[in-house]
Amino acid sequence: MENLVIYRKYRPQTFAQVIGQDHLVKTVTYAISQEKPAHAYLFSGTRGVGKTTVARLIAKALNCEGRTTNYEVQSTKKEGQGIEKKKLHTSDFKLQSSYEPCNKCASCVSIDLSRSVDLLELDAASHRGIDEAKSLIESVKYPPVNSKYKVFIIDEVHMLTKEAFNSLLKTIEEPPPYAVFILATTEPQKVPQTIISRCQYFELKRLSVEDIKTKLKMIIKEEGITMDKRSLDFIARGGRGSFRDMESLLEQIISQSKKDITWQDLEDILGIVSPEAVRNFLGIVFDKDAKKAINFIGEIFSRGKDLEQLNTQIIDYLRLTILGKIDKTLLEAHNLDKIEEEEIVELGKKIQEAKALRLIELYAKAHREVNQYPSSEMSTEIATIEAVEILK
Repeated sequence: MENLVIYRKYRPQTFAQVIGQDHLVKTVTYAISQEKPAHAYLFSGTRGVGKTTVARLIAKALNCEGRTTNYEVQSTKKEGQGIEKKKLHTSDFKLQSSYEPCNKCASCVSIDLSRSVDLLELDAASHRGIDEAKSLIESVKYPPVNSKYKVFIIDEVHMLTKEAFNSLLKTIEEPPPYAVFILATTEPQKVPQTIISRCQYFELKRLSVEDIKTKLKMIIKEEGITMDKRSLDFIARGGRGSFRDMESLLEQIISQSKKDITWQDLEDILGIVSPEAVRNFLGIVFDKDAKKAINFIGEIFSRGKDLEQLNTQIIDYLRLTILGKIDKTLLEAHNLDKIEEEEIVELGKKIQEAKALRLIELYAKAHREVNQYPSSEMSTEIATIEAVEILK
C-alpha cells in the first residue's frame, strides 16, 4: 500500500468516500440496497471525476460477501401514544439493506487486486473493434463463477466502432439477470442513442475547487504533510475539476520536497510564477508597455520558469479579470484572498471584455506553440507583442 501512487492509494473504497457526486451515489446505493441494480449504467464526465471508481464500487457492493442486512427502527405508530421501542412489533420496523462493500471479503479483495474473474474491464480506447465486442458478448453467456453478478466495465466506450456498438446493442438490451454493464465515457455525444436509451444514464459533475480541496486536505493529513494556504489553493485550482489531475500534481510535489510544503517549493518544483508577478505582468501589458513586458518574459525564462505554465497562469488571470468585470460576485467561487480579488477588479478596469477574450486566444496559442520555435520564450513574446497592438 505504501508504494502506491496517490490516486490509487486514496481511491474511494466506499460510496461514503465519493465526493461531489451525491446525485449518482444516492440513486445507485438505493438500487443496491433494494437488490435491484440497473442492468446497464452509462457514466459520462470529464477525466478524473470518479466514473471508473464508482463503477468498481458498484461491482464490489453487488458481489460483497460481507454486506449485512440491518434494521432501522422506524415506528409506524403515531406520536403521543407512548409506545416504547422495545415493545414494538416487527411490523413496526422498516427493513433496510446495507449497500457499502466490506472491503474485506474474498470478492472485495479480488476486485481491489484486479483478480476477480467476475469483473471484466475493457478499455475501448485500445480495444475498440468488433472482435473485442464479440469476445465480451461471448463471455456474457457464462454465469459468474464466484459471485452473484458478473459485471462488465467498458471505459471510454465512445471509442468503440460502429460495428462493435451494433454487436453490443442486443446484449445490453436483454442481458441475462446476472449481468450488469457499466459504460464510462468522456464524450457522451459520440455514444449512439440506441445504447444510451438502454442504460441508466448519469452525467458526473465537474468537481468544484472546494470538492477538490476537501480531498486534498484529507490526503495531506494522512501523509503527515503541512501546506500553506496559498499552495493548497493553487493545487486545488490546478486540479481543474479533476481529482486525478490534483493528485498527479500533488504526487509531483511530494516526491521532490520535504513534509512542510511552502509556496517556494511549488515555484521551484513546478516552475510556476507567483500570482503577484502574473498580475504585475498583465498590468504592464494592459499599460501597453511592450518593452517592459518582453523584459519580464526574458527574466522569467532566465530563472528557469516553465513558460507553458506561465501562459496557463496568464490565461487563468485573464479569465478572472473578465468574470470580475461581469460581476464581482463571480470571483467568490475561486478562493481568492481579498487583496488578490481587489487587484483583479482593478485590472479589469483597464481592459474591455472583448479584448480580454482576444488575449486569452493569443496566450492559448502561445501555450500550444512553446516548443515549436527555436527559443521557448518566442511564442509568449509574440503573443505579448500582438496583445499590446490589440490594446492600442
